[in-house]
Amino acid sequence: MLGVVATIPVGSFPTGVAVSPGGNRLYVTDTDSGTVAVIDTATRTVTATVPVGDDPYAVAVNPDGKHVYVTNQGADTVSVIDSATNTVTATIPVGSVPFGVAVSPDGKRAYVANATDDNVSVIDTATNTAIDVIPAGSLPIAVAVSPDGTYLYVVNTNGSGVLMYSLVTRVSTGIQVPGKPARVAVSPDGDHLYVTRADGYAVFVVSTATRTIVDVVDVGSFPTGVTVSPDGEHVYVTNIGDSLDGGKVSVVHAATNTVVSTIPVGQGPYGVAVSPDGVDIYVANAGENTVSVVSQVFDWTPPDDLPELVGQVIGGVAGDGGGWLVIGNHGGQFGMPAA
Repeated sequence: MLGVVATIPVGSFPTGVAVSPGGNRLYVTDTDSGTVAVIDTATRTVTATVPVGDDPYAVAVNPDGKHVYVTNQGADTVSVIDSATNTVTATIPVGSVPFGVAVSPDGKRAYVANATDDNVSVIDTATNTAIDVIPAGSLPIAVAVSPDGTYLYVVNTNGSGVLMYSLVTRVSTGIQVPGKPARVAVSPDGDHLYVTRADGYAVFVVSTATRTIVDVVDVGSFPTGVTVSPDGEHVYVTNIGDSLDGGKVSVVHAATNTVVSTIPVGQGPYGVAVSPDGVDIYVANAGENTVSVVSQVFDWTPPDDLPELVGQVIGGVAGDGGGWLVIGNHGGQFGMPAA
């Protein structure tokens, strides 16, 4: 069972969210504020606010955790933040209206989707310079890199598809997706892509081997952000169109491609990220200037007979995922799924 355990106020119109490799820091782009909020995930508080360029949108963290890359749509640049000092140490000119950003698994390259230039800038992270440009179809807005670092996936909103570009052979292949695709996430084994459709109610499951859609998952209205749990078991999708009655996140079971849970979050859920241990999901709520923390472990007030209940399962049978295991003693204030 998942539920919102905290709501963290941030700057104006948060869109992008990324977690540090150690899971101790969260970075959130506040588009209207021109800043990045740095959140301590243990205390769930903003510990720093970093000024970047105009209209920051997406954010990605280098695998070593030392640097954070932020696309500035209004400035046609990428800001590089030193995570130790929470200061911008470099500003890199890229293409026109940079949207999505992703970092290679080895940390040596960052890839930036330049929406109105129809290309992707390749950044050398050692020199903080753009060293190459990859043609990327019509209106590229999101990027992802395969876990082995051999493929770059680019969402073409106007082209109704995903460009699969080999970083080894420099040959690209188009994967057709209906409607207007918005974001893409890759499974940990690299076998599947999950592509959200911003003008509909679906997530497309794409086989990277056959480069075809193998399933369609019905989620909420106008799904946008998407991420996959580290173990590959679940896919989390933000449904920005569900905001009339409060935003929603759909939880998709990857083995069956079915929605197993729908979680109420804040207004206008946009970006989404998951902690390295897979316990917490972070959602940037653009409509209310907050970040929702969704967790599998939640605060819980124990009953008076807690000493007799410690180690027991409440509301189900251990192993079936239907109950809650009481942990701790009188000092404990929480439970967790008895899976």
